[in-house]
Amino acid sequence: MAVKIVSNSKSIEVYYHYDELFIEIMREHRGWWNKNKKCWTFPRYKKSDIYEALKSENFLVRMQ
Repeated sequence: MAVKIVSNSKSIEVYYHYDELFIEIMREHRGWWNKNKKCWTFPRYKKSDIYEALKSENFLVRMQ
């Protein structure tokens, strides 16, 4: 299963199933958990930082 990153006009949403390493990365980058959408939310400028952090830990990342 791949991590899905969806870009909006002002933010990005990051979707993935429960994984301790994934959650640790999301918290390190100070993401917000959106319980209604069940995704992590970040400002749009963090997109490349999140992508690089996930790739460095060998997550398969899909951008939309």
